Amino acid sequence: MLLRNHPFQLLLNYQNVFRIITRKYARSGYFSFEECDEIMQHINEKLFSRIEIIMEQYDGRVLVRTYLSAICRNIIKEYVRKVRRRKRLLIENVVMEQEYYFPGNMEMLFREECRRLDRVMILLGKNKAKMWLLMKLTFRIKIELNDFLSVSDFASEAIGEDIIYRLNTDLSLKDKDLYLLAFPLFQQTESRISNPDTLRKWFRQKLTEVIALMNGMPQRAYYTEETMQILVEKYCSMTETGAYSPLSDCRYSQAEIKHCYNIIKGVRKKSK
Repeated sequence: MLLRNHPFQLLLNYQNVFRIITRKYARSGYFSFEECDEIMQHINEKLFSRIEIIMEQYDGRVLVRTYLSAICRNIIKEYVRKVRRRKRLLIENVVMEQEYYFPGNMEMLFREECRRLDRVMILLGKNKAKMWLLMKLTFRIKIELNDFLSVSDFASEAIGEDIIYRLNTDLSLKDKDLYLLAFPLFQQTESRISNPDTLRKWFRQKLTEVIALMNGMPQRAYYTEETMQILVEKYCSMTETGAYSPLSDCRYSQAEIKHCYNIIKGVRKKSK
C-alpha cells in the first residue's frame, strides 16, 4: 500500500535496512566506514530517481523488504564498480592522484579517544567483557566466539557457530532478535537476567553511563549513541589492524573514581 500511495515514505521507513546493508559491505572491505554516509546518500538519490520504475516493476512475488534490499545491493555494487573503474583509468593514464589519508594529528586523536574509551570500560570491572559483547552485537560489528568466551568459559555450550554465523550475516535481524539469540549465554551465567528485554535494558543503561563518562563533567565532548557507534567501530578496526593496542590495565586514584561515580549517579538520577 505504501509503495502504491506513499512510495517516498516507504523509502524513508527502510533507511535503517539500507544502512545495515551498507555497513555490511564496509565490513567486507569494499569501502571504508567513513564512506558509508556518502554511499547512503548515493543510494537514496538513485532510489528516489527510480521510484516510478520500481513501482511499475514490483509484482508482489517477493516481500517489499527483499525487493528493495536487492536494489540497494545492486546500487552499491554499481557504485563500487564505477569507483574501481575510475581508479584503473587513472593508473592507465598515469594520472597521479594524492591518496586520501588522515593527517597524523587525526590518527593521534583517534588513538587518544580509544584510550579514553578503554579507561571508561575498565571502570565497568567484571561487566567490561559483557558490555563489549553487547556493543558489538547492537552496533552490528563482527562477533567471534572469543567475544562470548570472554564473558563465560562455557559460552560454546550456549552459543553455537550457527548462531554466531547468523548474528554476523542475517541483515533481517532486529535488535530484539539479536538479544534473543544471545540470551542463552546470559541465562546460563546470570540469574538476575530473566529475559532478553532485561538484557537490553541493562545494556541501554550502561551505554548511557559510558557516553556520559566519555563526555565528562564538565562536558568536554558531545558523544551520542550514533557517534559512540562510530568510535567503537573505529576502535575494533584499529585494534584488528594493529594500529591501536588496548589498555590491559589502568589504575585510578580515589579522586578519579569518585568523580566518575558522581557522573554515573547524575545520569541515573536523570533517567529516573
